[in-house]
Amino acid sequence: MKALLPTRLKAARIAAGYKKLATLCEKHNLHMSNYSQHETGVVMPRDSILRKYSEIFDVNFNWLKFGTGLPYDDEGQSPKQTKLFEELETLNKILQSRKLPFEKTLMHNIVKETIEKLNELPGDPDPVKIADLIVGAYSDITATETDPDIQLLMVPSAVSSSIRFL
Repeated sequence: MKALLPTRLKAARIAAGYKKLATLCEKHNLHMSNYSQHETGVVMPRDSILRKYSEIFDVNFNWLKFGTGLPYDDEGQSPKQTKLFEELETLNKILQSRKLPFEKTLMHNIVKETIEKLNELPGDPDPVKIADLIVGAYSDITATETDPDIQLLMVPSAVSSSIRFL
């Protein structure tokens, strides 16, 4: 099952036994506002922060960051892996159940930001990859946030994190 980074982060937290952000942040000396922004997708965490989270939650870094491979090194389906997959399934159902209208302003800003970033790149990237980037950024943002103002704030981060793969 493919899930977005914020969804994987939240599922890993809950599966690790941290139902409340305050408990996690207090135990591991994390700033609650920073972690919350990572879990909601407002800010994408740096790799060093994701490595710390993967250690705290005892999940594989590549799974947490990219959604590739398995979340745990355990052979077979361990109880903690089962719990994590249950959390992911629950979160994905919630996200898929949202019937959100198409946000023209959001799409406009994503396209504008993508064009600005493309102008900074050498060469001509594949148009299909550009379209995938735009659709992916729109999907990621609308899946993790419903407030239009916050969605617009997420655009630069979503486009910047995706443009590296062109």
